[in-house]
Amino acid sequence: MTPNKSNDKSKKSPLFIDAAVDLPVEGEFTYSVPDGLRDQVRVGVRALVPFGRRTVTAYVTALKRKSEFPKTKAIIDVLDESPLFDKKRLELFRWISSYYFARIGETISLVNPSFVNIKSVNIIKITPEGEDWLAKGKEPSGNAELILKAAASKAVKLGTILKRFKKLPVYSIVNRLKKEGFIEVESSLVGGAKARLSRFYSIVEGLDVDRAQDLLTRSPRRRDLLAFMRDKGEFSLKELMQGSGAGRDAVRALVDKGFIIEKLKEPVFDEVETGLINIDHRPNHCQSIALNAIVESLAIGKYSPFLLYGVTGSGKTLVYVKAIKEALELGKKALVLVPEIALTPKAVTILSAAFPGRVSLLHSALPDGERRRQWQRAVSGRADVVVGTRSALFTPISGLGLIIIDEEHDGSYKQEEGVRYSARDAAQVLGKKLGITVVMGSATPSVETFYNAKSGKIALLTLPDRVRNLSMPKVELTDMREELKLDKARLEREKEERWLEEKKAREARAKAVMEAIELSEAGKELTDRDKKLLQVEEVEEKKSYIKKEKAVKPFSENLLKLLGQTLERGEQVLIFLNRRGFSNFILCSDCGYIFECPNCTVTLTLHRGIRSLKCHYCDFTTSIPDSCPKCSGAELHSPGAGTERIEALIASLFPEAVIARLDRDTVSKKGAIKEILDDMDARKTDILIGTQMVAKGHDFPGITLVGIINGDSSLAIPDFRGSERTFQLISQASGRAGRGGDGGATASEARVVIQTMNHEHPCFLAARDHDYDAFYKSEIEERRAASYPPFTRLALLRIDSTSEDAAMKGADSIAVLAMRLLKEKKFSAIAVLGPAPALVARLRGRYRRQLLIKGLDARTLNHFIREIKSDFDSRRTRAILTIDMDPLTTV
Repeated sequence: MTPNKSNDKSKKSPLFIDAAVDLPVEGEFTYSVPDGLRDQVRVGVRALVPFGRRTVTAYVTALKRKSEFPKTKAIIDVLDESPLFDKKRLELFRWISSYYFARIGETISLVNPSFVNIKSVNIIKITPEGEDWLAKGKEPSGNAELILKAAASKAVKLGTILKRFKKLPVYSIVNRLKKEGFIEVESSLVGGAKARLSRFYSIVEGLDVDRAQDLLTRSPRRRDLLAFMRDKGEFSLKELMQGSGAGRDAVRALVDKGFIIEKLKEPVFDEVETGLINIDHRPNHCQSIALNAIVESLAIGKYSPFLLYGVTGSGKTLVYVKAIKEALELGKKALVLVPEIALTPKAVTILSAAFPGRVSLLHSALPDGERRRQWQRAVSGRADVVVGTRSALFTPISGLGLIIIDEEHDGSYKQEEGVRYSARDAAQVLGKKLGITVVMGSATPSVETFYNAKSGKIALLTLPDRVRNLSMPKVELTDMREELKLDKARLEREKEERWLEEKKAREARAKAVMEAIELSEAGKELTDRDKKLLQVEEVEEKKSYIKKEKAVKPFSENLLKLLGQTLERGEQVLIFLNRRGFSNFILCSDCGYIFECPNCTVTLTLHRGIRSLKCHYCDFTTSIPDSCPKCSGAELHSPGAGTERIEALIASLFPEAVIARLDRDTVSKKGAIKEILDDMDARKTDILIGTQMVAKGHDFPGITLVGIINGDSSLAIPDFRGSERTFQLISQASGRAGRGGDGGATASEARVVIQTMNHEHPCFLAARDHDYDAFYKSEIEERRAASYPPFTRLALLRIDSTSEDAAMKGADSIAVLAMRLLKEKKFSAIAVLGPAPALVARLRGRYRRQLLIKGLDARTLNHFIREIKSDFDSRRTRAILTIDMDPLTTV
């Protein structure tokens, strides 16, 4: 056969790659590719590369035949058989890197969960085919023979092979030997999380079971065990013991006798828990209109963004499920993003009921082994519906045709550390690059998203009414200022009553004293009682009554009354307070000292359950003090209330009620969230207390009362999104009431009580009337007048350092440069606010100052900040500059 000259030439010509590393360095780096790795290297795979004195993992971003550098280092190995990302997703990473000012290697690492990192936990065993290959000396490669020989005598760890053959492309050789059947690898080559190996048992092939049983006449349990295993394949140890009733000793004895064999294997969990919820209802008129628009876009196969705006309980989930079903029928896969881990159990339950065996769940709280399996199911295509939080967006799902972003307004979609991206916005960019359908859903859309829908950039789909003709709950605004006045009046009445009682007691005592004096003057013998009276010092007539006043209760009288009535009817209650812990701080009543975090300029929160004071920013924890460190006073008080205190108060007021609390302090254990939510679904819980984790996305038919404690908490933060955040939180919490359902209460019984000090604020009035449009009209005019998004783009530049002086100088230097750039008229329509201390001026021991930059368009703003960043990076300073594009908060 005549060799193909073009192929021959291509093999001889050099091959180079550009690669990005997840290290604090900018840009990409060029490496040469050895001849033996050319067939495996491609864009999207990871390569093992030398970097300085280290060996690190890099992501291949380009292949090329020429290098602009005269000398390049060679890659050591290729770590993946299949790419982790394609060229379209690489474009997404480049956009994220550019827009959010993140290093490209750090950005691409978002696709790479921790369990994908290489770890030497794999066990290599030679197969009979491999032994035969060695015996016959048919080695195609001396390097492969070396590794086979290393595994021939006994099972060997991959890490041992790596140490022994440092100069060989070990991973590539192992992959090839495994593919050819010469070795077995008990756990996957990719995955930093150790594969959890379980013991599996099966009858030895060719065993005469009847004869074996005859040999076990004195061991009935072992005979029964063999009978149970006959013709039934392979069992885990747990299945074997439960199914046969045999113990570990019986299993071990059969292994020792050679009747059954034991294998260490990774258990297969192909499905998340199958759901039992059936929402396969017929869509109503508005749902049908929305669904038809989405289905049409799926069929066309081009980028189509939608906002599904529907009131709470309007049936957005049904539209999601029907849209996913249509996508799957078209051979496309679907990704469903939810903002909180607490929302994943219900989403998985619903979707796994609709699409059994086809759903994968991904979020950071999963154990590494479980997350690894779910990720591999999604990547391999065994699951074509992926549910997860923001990081799931970067799962390399092939054939993706639909992205759903539920509760699109939620701040949890914004990453606040590392690469500060918005998963909602990045999902739209990915949708545009892939040419697919993106559906964002919310009952309280973000102002920017609704503005884009109103202006035609996003198609608006509306669900104006609740399903099954359910009404929205009745919302009452309780003016807590009036409650405080009533409380004060009550305390004054109690004070007056006690003073009158004291006065009567004093008058009676004075009368008794006078009688005793008269008896004494008359020369009569006094009783012991009279003698004691005469020894008592005279009490001043106008002695003031001093009383330690009780703390004002966090509940209004109306809320307590409704709570009692709701429990009497056997219905459920939700109490929402967006502050965890027992109390938000402790103070000394003698000197006024307040216990603060030593690392941050915030107060320490009291957590009685763990008997500690804790910082919710840096997690600093200390024991509850016995006295004040400033004056040694023992009168320490804990004003304010968190969910832990509310739980204790309600338990004292309603001791018969079953109470659960859902916040970050109660869900640290695996399965805790699901257990709490399942108990609510099963009506085992009467009152659920929680933070924003309970305020969105959940559907509990039994809840007929929602109490919102301290609805003003978000308004107190000096931030332009304060009103929006407050409206969204209280509207979402209110929406948990009156959703009805099987056995649920009727909507007419549903009540919501919002306790506020600002009951006339537009956001509360709009929430009371379930009127998002009224809120939007008010808010959009305020944003227009103040030049805030969506009329401008924002960037928050934060400068922090362990030195307060360095932080101040760094911020001042940026301000000077910014003013110079503006004076030179190099940039127009840019405004610079600051520098100023951040609201939390010291965080985790670092002092923080910041500037807020406004621009009319993203491109100009990006160029302006890039000039600032370039200048700042060129200086030697102890301060660090962090750039937050489209910040959710400016404090």
